[in-house]
Amino acid sequence: MFKYLVNGFFAALISILFLPGCMFMSEPYREVSYYDLSIPAPAAPEPVRVSIVPIRDESATKYRMLFRKNDNSLIVDDYAKWAQPPGLMLTRYLESYFSKSDTNEGPAPENTVSLSVTGAVFAFEANLESKQVLLGVKYDIRRNEDGRIIVSGSRTFTENVDDFSGVKLASAMSNCASRFTDALRKEIESVYPVESAEIKRLKAEKLANEEKEREAIKKKESELAEQRRNLSARDDARTQAVIERAAAEKANAELEKNKAELEIKKIKEQSGTVPDAEIKK
Repeated sequence: MFKYLVNGFFAALISILFLPGCMFMSEPYREVSYYDLSIPAPAAPEPVRVSIVPIRDESATKYRMLFRKNDNSLIVDDYAKWAQPPGLMLTRYLESYFSKSDTNEGPAPENTVSLSVTGAVFAFEANLESKQVLLGVKYDIRRNEDGRIIVSGSRTFTENVDDFSGVKLASAMSNCASRFTDALRKEIESVYPVESAEIKRLKAEKLANEEKEREAIKKKESELAEQRRNLSARDDARTQAVIERAAAEKANAELEKNKAELEIKKIKEQSGTVPDAEIKK
């Protein structure tokens, strides 16, 4: 009996060791590939200055490439990854597109409009059934002078792919990003005439308000100077009045003294107590 148990144990052990994919067999190494959006050439509309606020991430994609099936199940590829999350990649793409080339550097023209773009990526994936990549973005275009939103929108862009390799997906997603930036440019160009006029009005209004403030400050300074002059004149008048009153009081005191001396002298003369020499005086 013991012999049969030992033989059975070794047979089971040998079968486990030679099972394919067992824990003693290592999986072959696969290198992870990273992909990025392309870098567009500067194409900012003139004369507009566009600043990009970092685009937020609201999609399920993080770093790994994401694939969706029509039954709403999601598949990720552990060996094909994005260089950065979608929001950061799209932020860099927009910054490159709306940057100014070396020939456009220098002081901004008088009619320059300054805008900023904010937004969020809500879709950044490939659909296995339709064989398309999808970029979904919502965005706001704001006027920098007062932060007012002048354009707000939400768009999706798709691009067909013939296979789902990382290179093809990155190329297709770059095309979607290019179409998004082109759409933003058209939006900006369409609002430029109105915004340019509004910016001029705001600048004129600001200058007028600054001029009013300067005039108000000058008026206040003039009133304060007049008050200081009036106070100084009042103090001088009070001082002069005190001096004159003191002089008058001194004169009155002298007069009273003289009167008193005369009265005393008169009394003495009448009483015959005043010497002749003093009377002559």
